[in-house]
Amino acid sequence: MTERPIIMQARSVLGILAGTKTQTRRVAKLPNKLVDRADDVVVRGDERPHDGYATIYDGPASRKAIRCRWAVGDRLWVREAWIPRACLDCLESICHCGEVRVDYPAGGPTHTMKPPTGWRAPLPGRRSPPEPCSPLFMPRMASRLTLDVRDVHLERLSSISEADARAEGFEDRAAYLTAWESMHGPGDFIVWVITFARLEG
Repeated sequence: MTERPIIMQARSVLGILAGTKTQTRRVAKLPNKLVDRADDVVVRGDERPHDGYATIYDGPASRKAIRCRWAVGDRLWVREAWIPRACLDCLESICHCGEVRVDYPAGGPTHTMKPPTGWRAPLPGRRSPPEPCSPLFMPRMASRLTLDVRDVHLERLSSISEADARAEGFEDRAAYLTAWESMHGPGDFIVWVITFARLEG
């Protein structure tokens, strides 16, 4: 079991908190020589990774292995926009007492983290009033969501079903594809489909 971070936008975070989001899709990184010919690459069914790799096909008899960063049983801790608040005892952005409250622009419950003595918040969190910090700078101790990976497979974006779209937290397939295109642009991407369950506590 490996623990690793995964960035989620506000809508996804709220879906996880509400229990309506149990899937996420991530663009698969293709070998450099296939990037310009991605539309010709064949993904057979819902290809699952073995020993960290999955197979795609560049022609009838040409197989390529692509690396998968996720595996069943992995734990994903969610990185999202966050606002570290000065603790009531220290009343400053450098914590000396060991507890800092974390708020989240997405909404929902706050979180209390216990940073090491002298921990310093990122610059936006040190402004008055504090501003949201990028998910890229969220430490593990500030995360309020941990996900257990239950399934990983490879497919074309267009293979998403109505049930899958609802598992992504959308009302239907059309709404999901519209949201995807607004973020990634047009195209029938090859994607990793990660199915997960939220871990409580």
